[in-house]
Amino acid sequence: MPPSGPPRRLDTAVEKEAGVGADITPGYAPEAVRRAFFGGTSEYWKPFLLAIAKRSGERVDWRTLCDEIGLSPKEASGMLGAAERRCKKQPPYDKVLEDGVYWFRMPSHVAKLVEEFSAE
Repeated sequence: MPPSGPPRRLDTAVEKEAGVGADITPGYAPEAVRRAFFGGTSEYWKPFLLAIAKRSGERVDWRTLCDEIGLSPKEASGMLGAAERRCKKQPPYDKVLEDGVYWFRMPSHVAKLVEEFSAE
């Protein structure tokens, strides 16, 4: 079962720009999302972000994401580790470990940016 509870909120310039409450995470700023989306060379990174974005606001488990992008969890972990290092550990999603399962969530305003960037 996915973790529940509202994300922490902070009034910032990002919040005003996005038009919604902005999560504290620095990786959610529009320019940070752009850098994360277009950074790197993995052919799986953008589909991974889009898989989380299409479920904006919901928690999705690691195995589901791996299946969706066509990688085993072991293969995907290499892609994810490299991508998170490029993002300086501030990716455009929230990741939590609960009962041995990683869960990912992307706020709706970040998901909207990811979807817009994928159309460029």
